Amino acid sequence: MLLKYNNYDITDVVETADDAIRSIKQNEPNLIIMDITLPGSEDGIDAANRINQNWDIPVIFLTAHKDEKTRKRAQVANAYGFINKDVQINMVLPVTAEFALYRHKVEKERRMTELLIRESEEKFSTIVNTVRDGIFFLDENGIVNFWNNAACRILGFDKKEALGSRLFNMIATNDNREFLKDGLSNFVDNNNNKLLGRLSEIEVITKEGKQIPLELSLSMIKLKTEIYACGIIRDISRRKQAEESNKLMIEELKTSREIVDRHSSELVQLNSMLIESEKSLRESNLKKDMFFSMIANDLQSPFKGFLEYSGILSKEIDSLSIDEISDYAFNMHDNAQKLFKLLENHRSSKMQSL
Repeated sequence: MLLKYNNYDITDVVETADDAIRSIKQNEPNLIIMDITLPGSEDGIDAANRINQNWDIPVIFLTAHKDEKTRKRAQVANAYGFINKDVQINMVLPVTAEFALYRHKVEKERRMTELLIRESEEKFSTIVNTVRDGIFFLDENGIVNFWNNAACRILGFDKKEALGSRLFNMIATNDNREFLKDGLSNFVDNNNNKLLGRLSEIEVITKEGKQIPLELSLSMIKLKTEIYACGIIRDISRRKQAEESNKLMIEELKTSREIVDRHSSELVQLNSMLIESEKSLRESNLKKDMFFSMIANDLQSPFKGFLEYSGILSKEIDSLSIDEISDYAFNMHDNAQKLFKLLENHRSSKMQSL
């Protein structure tokens, strides 16, 4: 009646622990008020332990026991409150019930928040430990407090070695030690930090003593009230090697082009000379043809006379007189002299032209 008077709905009233379990399965109450003394083999504390194993329902104990042993058992059973039967229950019960419901709500929200935080942390850890880039966090003093798997692989330091160490002491070379000390340690109040808020290329030393080029992106973040620097690193050794190879290739192509250009100029000159030679040869051949044509025209008449007179002699010599033979011989000799004179003139003219 007291609970109904304070606007609580009573789902059931039972006597034993087993009855309580069956009722909870059917009604799913928001609050249980349990008497520690119950008939049967199990008391109210035993019933509360069974309830806590299967349900998330706050339990308030009613008890007349004042002994310390019973109270400790009840506390282990995660009691949300105790009400002594010898007090004025009508004054205590409503307050205890409200407090138990409020406490249960707060604890449930806290557990949910913790669960969400754990899930978020697990997701974050899974993501940052599967990416190819190294990721680290530094506190205000430049001390590493987060170090992912890729950072281990790139720099060679495992998490135990990295966490709690100053990063610049781990990776700085002799040439850039002061630069990295300033950039990786004084990032809170240092407005002249040359690493914060930009993408930088730096040389670092790995755990094995190998010097490698890194691409570093460093930014400052605030988590609650703490200031941190978040760094992302990437090994750019292959990219640098490719850039160097490309640079050498460009130089070789430039040299090859200069050689080709020089030889092309020589080829142009040779081609021009060849064209001039071909022109001279055509002119020489034309002059030669004209020369032979002139010789043929000049020699035609003497040769014709010589052939006519020699033909007569070869065919009619037996019927010719001495005087006729002498005339033909004279004419043949005259034509032969003309031929000789023509050949001499052409030979002299050819030598002069050469």
